[in-house]
Amino acid sequence: MKTTINDEKLKDKINVYDKKKMIDALENTLIWLETNQFAEQEEIEKKLKEVEKLCSSIMMKPYSDENDAKKMSEGFSDDQT
Repeated sequence: MKTTINDEKLKDKINVYDKKKMIDALENTLIWLETNQFAEQEEIEKKLKEVEKLCSSIMMKPYSDENDAKKMSEGFSDDQT
């Protein structure tokens, strides 16, 4: 995930605040895993889902913003005819 965050293609699409939020969540989860090596599988899966949910919602923002802008421009051009 850290590699994806720093990918050149996404670099300009994810704002600094969201990028920091993702990095912090990943680092905190790694620390949690290191200090909870004997955690139950359910606990580990719960942590994984939390990070996945956060990261996927942030990673989808640029795409949903692009689609919203496209829909708005299409709607605007439809109004002009």
